[in-house]
Amino acid sequence: MLRPWKMKLAIQRDHSLPVHLQIAQYLADEIRRGRLMPGSALPGTREVAADLAVNRKTVVLAFEELAAQGWVSAQGRRGTFVAARLPGPPPDLPRASPLASGEPPYRLYGRLLERPPAVGAQAAVTFSDGVPDARLITYDVLGRAYRRALIDTARQGTSQKTENKAR
Repeated sequence: MLRPWKMKLAIQRDHSLPVHLQIAQYLADEIRRGRLMPGSALPGTREVAADLAVNRKTVVLAFEELAAQGWVSAQGRRGTFVAARLPGPPPDLPRASPLASGEPPYRLYGRLLERPPAVGAQAAVTFSDGVPDARLITYDVLGRAYRRALIDTARQGTSQKTENKAR
């Protein structure tokens, strides 16, 4: 055990949120709270799977989700590390567990507020949609489109050179 670190997560198997997303949500919350600092190493997927008594593939899916959202970066055989630049405010996902009692249910950019913002108050609004999810790209279709565009461009370039020589 090179990176001793215990996850204090109780998996809720009857919850509507899949187990891998519960794990991802928990780790993102720990990063937001500052328990996991940028650059710190996460334990291996086998170790986390053994701690939580889940299949390793479930933990791999959670780590992949975190990487897609920008919370962590996988560095080959070195391991998975908390990203140096953390993403902006996370989307509102269903929570694996309700907020602790006494905390207000309002969230704005990851901070808990005392009360909801006043109407007409000066507030920063972010319209960024973030980064595209690379897992949704259909590479074969994109590859065919690029190939077709390159072939058409090459053919047009060849026909223009032939016309210029004929003049």
